[in-house]
Amino acid sequence: MKLTFVLAYRNLFRNTRRTILASLLLGCSLAALIFTDGVMQGMMVLLIETASKTMTGEAQIHRPGFLDSSNTDLYITNVSDIEAFLEKDEHIAGYATRTRSGGMISSAYNRTGGLIFGVSHVMEPTVGKLREAIVSGNYLNGARSEILVGVEMADLLEVKLGDRIVVTTSEVDGGDLSQALFKLSGIFNFGIKQIDASIAFIPLARSQEILAMDDSAHEIVIQFTGADDHQNRELPVFKKFNTAQLETLGWLEFGPQIASMLKFIDFSAFLIGLILFFVAAIGIINSMFMSFSE
Repeated sequence: MKLTFVLAYRNLFRNTRRTILASLLLGCSLAALIFTDGVMQGMMVLLIETASKTMTGEAQIHRPGFLDSSNTDLYITNVSDIEAFLEKDEHIAGYATRTRSGGMISSAYNRTGGLIFGVSHVMEPTVGKLREAIVSGNYLNGARSEILVGVEMADLLEVKLGDRIVVTTSEVDGGDLSQALFKLSGIFNFGIKQIDASIAFIPLARSQEILAMDDSAHEIVIQFTGADDHQNRELPVFKKFNTAQLETLGWLEFGPQIASMLKFIDFSAFLIGLILFFVAAIGIINSMFMSFSE
């Protein structure tokens, strides 16, 4: 063993320039690999944060078929019982009950179609970033007549804080038109055009009244305490609320496009690492053959 170390030491300084070049090759390859992996991991974290922390949550409870059709008649009944269960589950960091319906949003100057979310001003901040996204005015405080719209929708409707907005939608289980008058209390900016231009938020109780829903909702959004809990099908929430009447899906299931992007990023990082490994390996092999030749 001692002889091996002596030969290795002598070989290192037999050709100093070659040793320095080989060391630089290994060092630069390792640095590039660390940098690339850091960038890829950062992209994955940002993508996951955008997907699961902005609005959608890490899991959602719906009636089967609601995500595919957005049929407002597919609503969850006895929401208070589900909320009582989630309140006691130690794996749940936060949850929020929502109604969701399409409708017409009108001002004195213009009108546009969009999604109207009924949200609880208390529960919503535990699953999303609506409060942090407010750029003008105030977040919901529980008043019946308040409404939040995005910056793109506010520009289209030509409204400012305090202006009146009329929401027209259809009641569930019948389709009768229902209208309600609101006053613009806040403008949000998520930085995502699809959200800022086509979504409005109103108080949950008022939306249940407009849609003729009593103790009902279209979705319950969940945030977990563990980073990978959304994939753990053994958790109580997945076992209890996956039935003929309800389905509970993790965000990878109701966001397959994002899941595909994550797989692509992971494969890209592996491919870049493999290329850098072969470049470094060729440099080392070349140095070894030169040493043998000498």
